[in-house]
Amino acid sequence: MRSLFLTPFFYVSCDISKLTFGQHCFHFLVLVIGDFHIPDRSVCIHPAFKALLSPGKIHHVWCTGNLTSRTIYDQLKFICADVHVVKGDFDQLPFPETKVLTVGNLKIGLTHGHQSVPWGSRASLSMLRRQLNVDVLISGHTHVAEAYQYDGGIFLNPGSVTGAFTPLQRDPQPTFMLLDIQESTINLYTYRLVGNEHKVERTEFPRAA
Repeated sequence: MRSLFLTPFFYVSCDISKLTFGQHCFHFLVLVIGDFHIPDRSVCIHPAFKALLSPGKIHHVWCTGNLTSRTIYDQLKFICADVHVVKGDFDQLPFPETKVLTVGNLKIGLTHGHQSVPWGSRASLSMLRRQLNVDVLISGHTHVAEAYQYDGGIFLNPGSVTGAFTPLQRDPQPTFMLLDIQESTINLYTYRLVGNEHKVERTEFPRAA
């Protein structure tokens, strides 16, 4: 089967600047991605995203689930050997419901998010963050990319990399995220598909001392 992820990349064009992988010194680069729904709701990832997701550039992959096929998991392992996945409501593979990951003194929680009622509720996600005792909570399920600070924590949602539909979002914008975790800051790059091109938005979160 042809790989869903193609060709290395050395820079990505941003709206206001260029992020050059050959020149930029990443401390801890993480691909945050999820809600593929391949092949049940989407055929593949858009070529504008495929060209970016290649091995040798990313240190870790954190996935919010709903791969819905073993092939997608294998492709994530092709990008990077260190892959962490949680179980989505349409996944059959035996992934855990939640994971807690540690980067230095930073604790990150990973969950799909379908357990949150109502979906995407900040109060519900904040309660889970406290239960997991983490600084950052990453969730999915809504298929809408979000990044915000709330109730003492950082909350990230990479959206759906394929733009798969949901009952509440019939035509979501395809998105994924890259996290550059530095000693004093977390730099977030949100990739959005606009037409047939990708656009990048940068957000910076300070790390607690």
